[in-house]
Amino acid sequence: MVSVDWTNLSNLISGAASLFPGIVDLITGVVPVIFVLIIVGFVVGLFRGLVDGIADLLRWR
Repeated sequence: MVSVDWTNLSNLISGAASLFPGIVDLITGVVPVIFVLIIVGFVVGLFRGLVDGIADLLRWR
């Protein structure tokens, strides 16, 4: 009969579980910053497109 040493597996699972709070804190700290950068990039791109469109319209005449 094969005997399995569950102590090492238990220690491995406990070690992996102890990493999750740190990973969750990292994600909750980074995600809002990414959303803000996405919104700012969208607004800047939209404004730049409008300014370029108006400049092209004025240049055409």
